[in-house]
Amino acid sequence: MVNAKDILSSSEILTETKYAVAFYNPDQQLVGIEWKGSCTQQEYMDLFEILINNAKKKPTRLFYSDIREQGVVSIESRKHFENYVTPESVKLGIRKTAAVTDSNVFKRYYLNILIKASNKFGNQVKLCSTPEEAMEFLLND
Repeated sequence: MVNAKDILSSSEILTETKYAVAFYNPDQQLVGIEWKGSCTQQEYMDLFEILINNAKKKPTRLFYSDIREQGVVSIESRKHFENYVTPESVKLGIRKTAAVTDSNVFKRYYLNILIKASNKFGNQVKLCSTPEEAMEFLLND
């Protein structure tokens, strides 16, 4: 079993805000976000821009997102993710995404839209209930 805490604790912090921590793990070529609350549309876009800029400089093939404490995502932010973040991240080499979620109704709707967008670009996506399940999916081919 993959120890998610070890991977997360050995990752380089790209940015830490009141609403999220973004990180990169060079050994696993993984970028990720642990959400801690709500953010504005601009903050959402800026956070993903940090991850994309990192992926332009460092090999990146996996994306991890723990959204259990993420606030509501605006329609504009979701569209930005669908129309810019997803195609750009696939272009830069990300091929697998795992999201840790508690799967409430609002998040499930948001996630289903993002999964469809990701699948369209050839990115495998899995919803997971624990960080360990997410890392297991990401790290096993």
